[in-house]
Order: sequence, then C-alpha cells, then structure tokens
Amino acid sequence: VDYLVLSYVLHERALAPPLIAAGDNLSFFPLGPILRRGGAFFIKRSFRGNKLYAALVDAYMRKVLASGYPIEFFLEGGRSRTGKLLPPKYGLLSMVIDAAAKTPLQDVRFVPVSIGYERIVEERSYVHELGGGEKKEENVGGLLRTPKVLRSRYGRLYVQFGEVLSFRELREEFDIQRPKERRALVQQLAHRVSYQIDRVTVVTPAALVASTLLVQRRRGVSDTELRGDAAQLAASLQHAKAELASALVDSEGALRFDTLDEALALFVDAGLVRNTGAQDPTSEWRVPEERRVALEYYYLYVFPLLPRPYPRKRGCGSRGSRAGDPLGVRTGAPELRLRV
Repeated sequence: VDYLVLSYVLHERALAPPLIAAGDNLSFFPLGPILRRGGAFFIKRSFRGNKLYAALVDAYMRKVLASGYPIEFFLEGGRSRTGKLLPPKYGLLSMVIDAAAKTPLQDVRFVPVSIGYERIVEERSYVHELGGGEKKEENVGGLLRTPKVLRSRYGRLYVQFGEVLSFRELREEFDIQRPKERRALVQQLAHRVSYQIDRVTVVTPAALVASTLLVQRRRGVSDTELRGDAAQLAASLQHAKAELASALVDSEGALRFDTLDEALALFVDAGLVRNTGAQDPTSEWRVPEERRVALEYYYLYVFPLLPRPYPRKRGCGSRGSRAGDPLGVRTGAPELRLRV
C-alpha cells in the first residue's frame, strides 16, 4: 500500500507522481508489471559484492534526477515490525546524493513523508514474525488472498509532509570531495529526514485507543473509564507537543468520542478487542492475551511521543506518579492509571 499512497495523493492534486524504488521481492507476476506501470523500478535489497549492479543503479539514479523526475524511496529500507521508526539505511540515499552532486545545475530537494495507518493490513504477518516466525515471501498466493483481507475495515490513512531539505544548502556545510565528509553529509541528511518524519507523524485514533487499553492495571475497563483515560492521555500528548490526527479533535480542540468509537470498532472487527456485553452498563473493554502483541504495535507508535515521565503499559513494574508531572495525574481526578 505504501508504494501507491503517495502517488495517489499527488495525482489527486495534479502533481507528477514519483518513480518508486521498490524491492525486487515485489516484481513477481502479475503484481510486478502493475507496479512498474505505476512508476516502480525494482532493485535488490543488497548490492554487496556486486559492483556492476551498483554502478548500473547509480547511473539510473543520475539519469532520473537529471531528467527532473521525482523519486520516492523508503529510508528505513523496510517496514517496521514494532510501530517504532527504524534507523535510516544509507545505501540508496548515498546514491541519490552522488547523483545530486553530479547535477549541479539544479537543486535536489528531499521531502520527508510520514504515512500512518489506523490499522495495518500486514497485522497478522507482523505478529507471526515477532513471535519468531520467518517472513513469508511475497507471491501470487498472497495476492489471491487480497480480496479476503480487504473485506476487513482499516480506517483512515494519514499522509504528512515534513520540512523540505535543500541539497544545495546542505552541501555548503561539507567538502563532499573528501570521503569522510561525504559520509558525514549522508548520515546527517538521513537523520534529519528521520527527525522530520518523526516530528510530523500524527497520533491516530487507533493508537490512542490501543495505548489507553494497554496501560490499564485491570484486565478490563468500562466505556466511561476508557473515554476519560483517553481524554487525559490525549491532553498529555498535546502537552508534549505531539500532533493529534485531525479526526481526533473537534474545532475547539476537544477529543471526539465518536472517533474513539470508530477505532474500537476497527479493533473489534480485527478481534484485537472485545466487549463483555454491548448493552450491559457494567460491561468492559478487554484485550485478549493472545492479541496483546498485535495491539502493542499501535501503542509503540505513540510511545516515543509521550512526555517524560512517561506512561508504561501494564506489567512494566511501576510506582506512583509524582505531583506536577505533565500527565496531570492527581488524587481525586479521573485517573489514567499511568505509573512511572
């Protein structure tokens, strides 16, 4: 899905879709030809020991940039299996920088893009891999199962853009003729892009609900408690300057509980959350133990955005919070039950 999202967004706004650097694991028939017609070009994940292949990819990147085409590639080198942003990989970025250095007449600009999902399509495969299972290779069989997968609900998708970085301005700080400084430029640019992606990533309704459920000390939480705790966690995130998804708050900045209900419905549809009795006023929302790992993906999506002292999910060995901490947890208030 990542490969198509940005192209769709740009096309809808009458902007040129990018050429997309895709792993050669997606080049199988019939998906490969479809993606290729959508702008993808397939490359191996590792060039190690293959100097000719590396030279060919380098020449292709120079040709594409010199022709003025935008290029989309994924700095992490793959999808995160935990919800946290992965450290950047330097290989393809280094080639882009080399190509940019050889086209001095035009400035190459780097646009950080964050793509966030309320619920990820690859949820089951991620849990399988986190449990020690091997990553299943993409193939026709997986493609044929797509209609069954798409019958589920996945909620909204959020595309955010960070600060545009100019290569021309960046290179003034380095002497890229010297290998050591060139490597420093690649590393600094990679981390600046990663920082911008992290900065503009929004807290989705699903991430807020998952975090609220997982930090509970009890196995279940009532609907009233869930709403109160979610509102307090949202306030804490706003205090920490985290950006909440536009669907989460109304025009006055108050939390929209109907959006929380939608996120809960997504998790119920996926079997990640269940309610002990929909019409019972004493009913509770519970997370089945065997599905906690899947829900933690969304919790870890929010975790880096939380203030310090930060909330920990149930089972992390915690103590009572201090007065004046940014979570605003105090005796007599609707407690979030987050402990440091």
